Amino acid sequence: MRKEIIRTKIKEIEESLDLVKEHLPTDFEEFLNLGLVKDGIYKKIEFSIENVFDICAIKKKWEKTAIDERI
Repeated sequence: MRKEIIRTKIKEIEESLDLVKEHLPTDFEEFLNLGLVKDGIYKKIEFSIENVFDICAIKKKWEKTAIDERI
């Protein structure tokens, strides 16, 4: 189950970053003028970072459980 959750989160990260790549302008000036698209880019990056943190937390809990079971 944990592996499936991690796989799902990785897929969400990939999809979010693909969307960001699609809408990322070629220069910073153009980026500043994007308005709501810029906000969407920020949100997708934030969502991806949160998923990375979630994966780390799941992995840490998983390792702790494995260690506790050995004791």
